[in-house]
Amino acid sequence: MMPGHIAHAMKIEGAKILAESTQKEAERQSTLTGLSSELIIQTAIQAISMQMKNWQVVH
Repeated sequence: MMPGHIAHAMKIEGAKILAESTQKEAERQSTLTGLSSELIIQTAIQAISMQMKNWQVVH
């Protein structure tokens, strides 16, 4: 097993990579749709939140 501080650092690095790729995709979608990248990200977060709530109800 990994020491806690290493696992934590890896989670933070993974979150940074996910945030960067999400921002790039939002900018790409913004160019295609004309919507702001902030609105696209907010909508995606809301959709994920709803899916997680539905998943918790089912499981």
